[in-house]
Amino acid sequence: MIFEVKPDVYKKSAQIAHIYGVQPGSARRPPCRAPKEEQERDSFRNLILLCLAHHVEVDDKKKGANLHPPELLFEWKRKHEGEHDKNPVRIRNPMTDELAVTI
Repeated sequence: MIFEVKPDVYKKSAQIAHIYGVQPGSARRPPCRAPKEEQERDSFRNLILLCLAHHVEVDDKKKGANLHPPELLFEWKRKHEGEHDKNPVRIRNPMTDELAVTI
C-alpha cells in the first residue's frame, strides 16, 4: 500500500473508495431512504481499498457503476479481507496514542 521509493521518501499505491457513492452524482449513489443510510455511507462496511488505477475506473461517472456494481465491490472486499478472519484488528494511533479497533 505504501512503499519507500528512496530512503525516508514514501509513496502510496492505494486509495480508500466508497462502494456506495457519498457525493451527489457519484457512481453507485442510490437515494437514501433514512438519515441512518446517509451515515452508513461513511462506515467501514462501505469502504474498500483499491489501487490508484482501479479507483479511477470504479468511480468513473459514465461506466463505473455498470462495470463495478456494489455487489461486485462487496465481493472484492470480502475476498481481500478474508471471510474466515473475523477477529478485530487493533491499531494504535501515533498522534493520540489511542487504540482503535477495526473489524
